[in-house]
Amino acid sequence: ELGKYNLEMTLCSTSKEALTAVRDAGKEPYSIVFLDVHLANERESGVMVAEKIRELDSNIQIVLITGDTTLDMSEIGRRIPPGDKLFYLNKPFKPIEIRQFVDSLSEKWFSERQLKEMQENLEYMVKERTEALSATSEKLVSEIDQRKRVQDSLRQSEENFRKMISQTADGILIIDKNGIVQFVNPASERLFGKSAEELVDKPFGFDWAGELRKEIEVESNSGKRIVCEMRISDIEWLGSCAFMASLRDVTERKALEETLRLSLEKLQITMRGTVQVIARLLETKDPYTAGHQKRVSELASCIAAQLGLSDHDQDGLLMASLIHDIGKISIPSEILSKPGKLNEIEYDLIKTHSQIGYEILREIEFPWPVADIVRQHHEKLDGSGYPDSLCNNQILYLSKILTVADVVEAISSHRPYRAALGVEKGLEHILEMRGILYDSEIVDTCVCLFRDKSFEFKAMVWTAKEYSDPRPSRAVL
Repeated sequence: ELGKYNLEMTLCSTSKEALTAVRDAGKEPYSIVFLDVHLANERESGVMVAEKIRELDSNIQIVLITGDTTLDMSEIGRRIPPGDKLFYLNKPFKPIEIRQFVDSLSEKWFSERQLKEMQENLEYMVKERTEALSATSEKLVSEIDQRKRVQDSLRQSEENFRKMISQTADGILIIDKNGIVQFVNPASERLFGKSAEELVDKPFGFDWAGELRKEIEVESNSGKRIVCEMRISDIEWLGSCAFMASLRDVTERKALEETLRLSLEKLQITMRGTVQVIARLLETKDPYTAGHQKRVSELASCIAAQLGLSDHDQDGLLMASLIHDIGKISIPSEILSKPGKLNEIEYDLIKTHSQIGYEILREIEFPWPVADIVRQHHEKLDGSGYPDSLCNNQILYLSKILTVADVVEAISSHRPYRAALGVEKGLEHILEMRGILYDSEIVDTCVCLFRDKSFEFKAMVWTAKEYSDPRPSRAVL
């Protein structure tokens, strides 16, 4: 096995074996092939074999091994495209060079493969918006190109500058150091709905206070309100220092941005709705676990907020907390609700739920590592946790928060095999194991929430389109 991806290596003694291996790879294609340019006891050269391999697999990365310095690499590159998937390893070489090629090219191959999968998954979502976005992109490119041409021409004479800015679609105003308009182009007249005579020698009327770029709202004579992007630059006008204000009508762009923002919110609602469905699916089998997940998400979210984590990380932790025990859906109900002590086999079966939860969630494209957080929520700092016996920094920080919240809620709440022990018992336990099983900072924050911030568990309310977010002063759709 080679590389961090544990690649399987196949050794082929003939070109025929190599071609057969690539052809028969099926759903588990090869990512890299190392091929000697001069093959012993072969009628075909390594380059000819590489051409055939490229015909079989357009994504495979080919490394040609050679000590021949007279090779025409340009010709070889033409015969075996594309150039970003063709590499050379010069003889003599060291084994570490093979390892370096495997590490870097396997990372590249897996990244390209994941990107392709993501693009295929997103294809349906973006299909309906492709034409509109393409038109918008072309329009923006055209405007940027036009602006660049104008700015290049401004370096010439003032007369050429005056002629050029008269043709631009952006409103251009020249303003002296006292804020009085000295020149406007036709686009500015159209923008303000006023003639040049009405604008020149009048105060500009907009204070940019040293800002080089800002948005302003312009009202024309007709009463129409237009949102403009204003850019200010220092220039020399008629021998004196002045400012050039460039105004671009971005009203349509702002409307498009708002439309895209609403679309993103809808996608977020859909994603969170999916999480709700997953949580409710488990609730039908084990009502205790569902209530437990809700309460754990309350505490974990508040700990994260108190620690000052970013909104993005808080959202990810909330998602993971709400479904962290989803793997229990595969555990028989009679074991989950068993009133007595579990035997060793039953306990080992219960311990599989974090791994099963990971398997269920890992194919879902969350914006956060939800599957990994769920997998690690029973890991402990000293390596005594499961399923991977991770230690200290091997454990995700969000998983450490989830672990503390999970333990406190479990101890304080009713279990099928015992009565509730209360929050104080939970806090005493994490304080006793502070720095041993649980992160010290997280433990201190959790204890502070209960003892100093009056935190209490409460039931979360689910609705068809939204859920209540337990974090203070934070609304999440």
